[in-house]
Amino acid sequence: MGAALSQMLFTRAVGVIGPSRGVSYACPYSALDRGRVTVVAPLAATDALFAVLISLVVLRRSALIGPRLLLAAALVVSGGALISCFR
Repeated sequence: MGAALSQMLFTRAVGVIGPSRGVSYACPYSALDRGRVTVVAPLAATDALFAVLISLVVLRRSALIGPRLLLAAALVVSGGALISCFR
């Protein structure tokens, strides 16, 4: 019974993750069509931070998300912001 439930949860997760990844690939191209690169690129750079924060909320104790990972995500986002500020 446990394996069947696990397989069902996995199938549902893939059913949600697949289409959301497809949309996530299409959105930056749509944003670049409608806006400037200097605005879109820093916003696109925040995806790492949001991925870490969402996984922190959803996965809680099952994922090893510590201060180093949060710091790394914040550094990636701040690097994108610095690049956009000085271009």
